[in-house]
Amino acid sequence: MNRRKNVVLAIGLLGAAALTGCGSKETPYERYMAAQKILSQAEGVKFDTQGSLKVGVTGVTVTMDLGMDGAMKKAGDGGDMEMAMGMDLGIMGESVEMDVWYHDGYYYIDAMGEKAKSPAETGDIQEQLEGQMGMVELDEDDFESIEAKKDGDTVKITYTMDGDKLQSMIDLVLGLANQGTDAQDLEFSLDEAGGTLVVDEDNNPISNEISLNMQMTADGQQIEMGIDFEITYEEIGNEVEVTFPDFTQFPESAEPAVA
Repeated sequence: MNRRKNVVLAIGLLGAAALTGCGSKETPYERYMAAQKILSQAEGVKFDTQGSLKVGVTGVTVTMDLGMDGAMKKAGDGGDMEMAMGMDLGIMGESVEMDVWYHDGYYYIDAMGEKAKSPAETGDIQEQLEGQMGMVELDEDDFESIEAKKDGDTVKITYTMDGDKLQSMIDLVLGLANQGTDAQDLEFSLDEAGGTLVVDEDNNPISNEISLNMQMTADGQQIEMGIDFEITYEEIGNEVEVTFPDFTQFPESAEPAVA
């Protein structure tokens, strides 16, 4: 009799497990990486970023508002990437605007009315743009902590990460900041890094809030930096369109673009 009860109980538990998905539940890390895989494999991504950048030098701190929106798309099988990005940096009531495009092997820049185009090494640009569409692959040990919490039809994945693994996130915000500079003159050390990634039930990324606190040394000068921003993924997939202006008005620069 007891044996029969045990068999019935086991069948009941197996049935409950099948109904609830027990045994196949994704961990927070698996959800995070699934979202990053969707981004990295997407044919195109359209996004909007809003945030702030704090820079402190010799006891003086300046806060800048950062806005950036744009679209990136793979240009067919084996083709190059296409990109259109607008940036708006607000400093002490003044606004600095810059639009950047990548098309047919050229970087096109319109900064405060000054236009120029520069040839770019397609391999480097391709790697950079693909890296911006999806973050660098991370091992679970690279997270200091990661947890997920269901919120209606979405899941919020809150994480803190090993700062040494976050160069790709820095590049996402400051991808053009090192243009024309010698990387050997710059040294970064991250003090704190983390954020909240919001995904739907199928792990499609909806938004990502990221917070970074770091120190940068440039030419012997120590600079403290804090970056807080939120990326909203407005569209992901092959329906994303990248639009371009009339490039005939962009004179060519003799110096190649460095991404």
